[in-house]
Amino acid sequence: MHGGVTWRCWGNPVDVLVETILSQNTSNANSQAGYKQLRRRFRTWAAVADAPVEEVAQAIRVSGLSNIKAPRIQSILRQIREANVARASRPRNRSIGHDPMIAKPVRTPDAGGTPTKHAGKMPAPRAISLEHLRDLPPREAWRRLMEFNGVGPKTAACVLLFSFGMPIFPVDTHIVRIAVRLGLVPPRTGAEKCQDLLEPRIPPGDRYEMHVLLITHGRKTCRAISPKCEWCDLIDECPDGQKSEIRSTKSETNPKRQIPNPKRRRHAP
Repeated sequence: MHGGVTWRCWGNPVDVLVETILSQNTSNANSQAGYKQLRRRFRTWAAVADAPVEEVAQAIRVSGLSNIKAPRIQSILRQIREANVARASRPRNRSIGHDPMIAKPVRTPDAGGTPTKHAGKMPAPRAISLEHLRDLPPREAWRRLMEFNGVGPKTAACVLLFSFGMPIFPVDTHIVRIAVRLGLVPPRTGAEKCQDLLEPRIPPGDRYEMHVLLITHGRKTCRAISPKCEWCDLIDECPDGQKSEIRSTKSETNPKRQIPNPKRRRHAP
């Protein structure tokens, strides 16, 4: 329905982290506008971390909930800097194991993809950087990100998937809604539990594409209000969609009912 998707790096992990926080409870257009204004106003993440919170809130106001997101972003950036200082003060362990899940170098989820480049030398101790996560197994890197107050499961997963290509499956409200309607998870399942249930069922190399396509499907077709079930290729696999079609068929006098696309492909997902 929506075409194929291949993995691409969305930016360095701190960039993706801030972008993901700005995307919460708002549209893509608003979050992107807020991110651009923030980067125009402040040249470095250190400048964002140390600026008066009112200035950061003003820069991201278009993204919505700026009085909540601004102190959250600043707090996380400061936590990252403090963690880097603490890590630099500890003796370095040069004996890196050979766990096959260690992403060094990271390969894209697409089989045969090009490895991403290393960041080179380690950043300065006071740098606001998450590049050290590149050398950790995906689940360990995810847990490390979750240690920062204000970073949730979806945000941590997005950073690792979009920056490093680690095979982690982020779940947002669109994916939860589709999974519930398809009967893949029970009703009222939260995003974190949904991630735990869905991720093992998706091959690691498919998780990026599945994430992007499900979100696209949720925005364009399987919408929260007025889903376009009559246009959906997953209708034969969707109990909720089939009930919707039955209701629509019984309402033949409804002038707002759309005529299904006769060329719609019906096949298993």
